[in-house]
Amino acid sequence: MTERIDRLVAAKEAIPAALLAFDLDDLDDLRARAADPGRADCVRAIEILAQVVPVEALAPAAAVLAAGDPGRAAAALDAIVPADEAAIPLALAAAVAQDEVVARAAWLTLQQVGRSAALPALATAALATVPDAQPQAAFAQSVIACRAGLTGYELADPTPDRILDLAPGEDARVIEISPATDPDFAILSGMFTPQTYLLALTQAATKTMTCAGVDMLLALDSNVLLAGPSTLLQGPSLLAIVGVLDPFHVTCSVGLLVFTRPDGAGGIRVTVHDPGGTVIYAGAGATSGDAITLEVRTVASPGAATVAIKGVLTSAGLEMTDARSATRVSPLTPKTEPSTDLDG
Repeated sequence: MTERIDRLVAAKEAIPAALLAFDLDDLDDLRARAADPGRADCVRAIEILAQVVPVEALAPAAAVLAAGDPGRAAAALDAIVPADEAAIPLALAAAVAQDEVVARAAWLTLQQVGRSAALPALATAALATVPDAQPQAAFAQSVIACRAGLTGYELADPTPDRILDLAPGEDARVIEISPATDPDFAILSGMFTPQTYLLALTQAATKTMTCAGVDMLLALDSNVLLAGPSTLLQGPSLLAIVGVLDPFHVTCSVGLLVFTRPDGAGGIRVTVHDPGGTVIYAGAGATSGDAITLEVRTVASPGAATVAIKGVLTSAGLEMTDARSATRVSPLTPKTEPSTDLDG
């Protein structure tokens, strides 16, 4: 066992600089830990191994899945995302597991690594997945299809009564918008491509959004900008991701996915979902020449505060014209029902 690997497996996140400093003894130690599903640090070792030699993480992850612990299996499925398309067979096998936690984790992995060519196999697996994981299976197929511009998998709009408005005079904070800094974009671009949903990211097409002390990176697919926003009128798209930076700006995780589809009347519809498929924001876009004017607002859900964002999308990027968030939870959000203790 090496001291460097001891430190890394004990840390919350792997540090890229430390990964670059691995020697052969470190790699041998890491492989040995990852290969033993009985070790407490096995899954953490798989996660680090996947960042160093991604395909080598697949066999140890399969052993963890075979061991039958749902929580560890789910963590192992998340860890193999850097292996990209090589992770598909293992994730597909797990997608039909009889445990909801494992099946959902498998679909979360598949929506990051899957391409349109995998959709027929995913459709077959979705028929066999456990009922509680079927919404995630449907969402995963939509992510892959929309990313490829394929119709027939579009995400539904929330009903109009669920869209929240900022009330006149409501106390609201400004969401600060600024160009992404070099260090912050380096964190995002340093992630493995499947972890950023296979989008083509550039710093010029990335904005920093700061709301209530949380820094986020709104990163548009630069391929859409190169082709021109008018291409959004031709079919569905995965237009952007929103990465959430940790408070120390060391790591980033994708928290939101921005989808568009033509509305059939010369404009577009916009829905913003978390990776679990829940719609968080929704809105529309109207075309004017080569520009699309967007407006997106919060969808009512328990604990939601009203957010209203307006902007103009051109081939140069997205310019925010207004971005505000209510300081309090909307009184119109549905209440969470208390659970009933049947043993009480």
